[in-house]
Amino acid sequence: MSRRTYTSFASALIGSLLALNCTTDPGSDDGGEGGASASGGASGAGPSIGGSFGVNVGGLGGDLFGGAGGTAGTSGGAADVAGCGDGIVQVGEACDDGNNDASDGCAADCSALEADFACPTPGETCVSTVQCGDGHITGAELCDDANHVDGDGCSADCATVEPGWTCLTPGLRCQAAGCGDGIVAGFEECDFGADIPGCTSCRVDAGYDCSALGSGCDLTVCGNGVVERGEQCEDDDDVPFDGCFECRREPTCVNGVCQSVCGDGQRFEDEGCDDGNTRNGDGCSSDCTPELRHACTPEAGAPPATIVLPIIYRYHRRG
Repeated sequence: MSRRTYTSFASALIGSLLALNCTTDPGSDDGGEGGASASGGASGAGPSIGGSFGVNVGGLGGDLFGGAGGTAGTSGGAADVAGCGDGIVQVGEACDDGNNDASDGCAADCSALEADFACPTPGETCVSTVQCGDGHITGAELCDDANHVDGDGCSADCATVEPGWTCLTPGLRCQAAGCGDGIVAGFEECDFGADIPGCTSCRVDAGYDCSALGSGCDLTVCGNGVVERGEQCEDDDDVPFDGCFECRREPTCVNGVCQSVCGDGQRFEDEGCDDGNTRNGDGCSSDCTPELRHACTPEAGAPPATIVLPIIYRYHRRG
């Protein structure tokens, strides 16, 4: 290859390197002198280019034309992270919220996003990803039952597990910590710290009604004008076919077709369940719909030995 060809190649290569326009932490500019050529000619002095990309070129003249190459320039510097806090995400930064404070979502050196934060817009305040009521325990939350309601075991702000409760699985209903602690929680119907007449194993016995304030249990009385536990209605009389008989709702039937009555213990086609009451929280809601994570299976009991049917005789006296 001719000397002119080598000279053109060297000029083009050096021109391309100079066009890189490296701006951060440039290396030394001066390459070493090329060594003497084999033929006795002087070696060329070649520039070396430093910079953030670490591109270094020694003296090219001597190498290209037979002489020893010059010494390479110094290595380029590391990426600039001194701009952390300027609100601009630069190379080496994971975020930049415009300050150098820690515990605000973006690390003080802008190297990482902090737990439970998102920093969507550089230069602006990072936002917390903790959301009480989403069914996930994050940040300082102690519970999260997927709502913002007090009195169900997990406080409305997800900061407290309420006394007498335990919240085992995020997103699900909290449960009673234990029967016998004197606190009615979860599916408990009563809790006096021990079994008493009317309350056994935190369940109200048939024919009893227990005070929600924990003062005790009393026998229910049909016909006293007060709808008590286990009663569906009260109409102050013993007349059948008027909608309420013996404190039980009567079905409304027209031409042999009866309408469903939620809470009467009889499940019709338009009811998802009917457990004989209109209480929520026991698997079948007050509108006879199966509650979350519950399944209600119809049970066919043995027929009673006798069935008592009320009969009303009507007659007209002729004058």
